[in-house]
Amino acid sequence: MYKKVKLSDTHSIDTDGVVWNDTTGRAMRGTTITKKNRYQKVHLDKFRPIHILVLETFVGPRPEGYTANHKDGNRYNNSLRNLEWVPHSQNVRHARKMRLHRGQYGEELGSSKLTLEQARRVYSLGSSGLTARQIRDRLRLPVSIEAVRDIMAGRTWQVAIAGTIPERVDPTPKRRPMEGPPNKIITPEEAELLESNAHLLRQHGGKPGLTINQLLMKLGLTHIKPGTAYAHIRNYRLKQ
Repeated sequence: MYKKVKLSDTHSIDTDGVVWNDTTGRAMRGTTITKKNRYQKVHLDKFRPIHILVLETFVGPRPEGYTANHKDGNRYNNSLRNLEWVPHSQNVRHARKMRLHRGQYGEELGSSKLTLEQARRVYSLGSSGLTARQIRDRLRLPVSIEAVRDIMAGRTWQVAIAGTIPERVDPTPKRRPMEGPPNKIITPEEAELLESNAHLLRQHGGKPGLTINQLLMKLGLTHIKPGTAYAHIRNYRLKQ
C-alpha cells in the first residue's frame, strides 16, 4: 500500500518502507547505516529517517514520550510490520533484551580509575581480613575507601571480575540489503517494450531519432511520464 509522504508532494512511501519518487517512479536508495548514522534515511526537505516516515504515515504522529522501535533489531528492516511506537523505557528494555545495548563494564567506563587487574586483586583480598583502607593503601589505589568496599562486597566490578560480560549483538546487516522493486509505475511488459525500442531514441551524437514523447506515443505508452520512461531506459543502458 502506498501513501503520499506528508513532507513532500512528489514522494510516496509504502508499507515495506520503500520511498518512491513519484515523478520518475523510482525507488530511493536511502543512506547506509554507520556508527555516526544509526538509521537509514532519505533526502526530502532534509534527510529523514525512513522508519519515522513509515510510522508517521501509516500509524500517526509520535505520541509524547514514545519512540520508534524495530521489533527484530534490524535497522534496515523498515517495513510497517516491524515498527511500533513504544515508551522510551520499553525501547531501552527491548534493546537490552536483544543485546543491542549491553551497557559498559569495568574498564569500558570512561570514568573508571581502576584496571580490571586491580579490581580483581581488591576482590581477592576481601576475605583476607584486611580493611578497605588497608587494601587501598597496600595497592596504592586512586579511589575512595567506599569504592574499595563496594568491590569487596561485589556491588561493583562483579560482572567484569567474573568474566561474564555479554557480547555485543547487532542484527543489522553490515552490507546494504537488496533494494525493493526498481519501478512501481512501469509494468514488466511495458519495460520490455521500452527496452527493445530504446534504439529509436534520438542520439546525443546528432543521429536522427525520436524524442521520448514521440517514442511513448509510437508504443502506445502515453500514460507513462516521459521522465519515468527516460530514467528506465537510461538505467537499462547502464546495465548493458
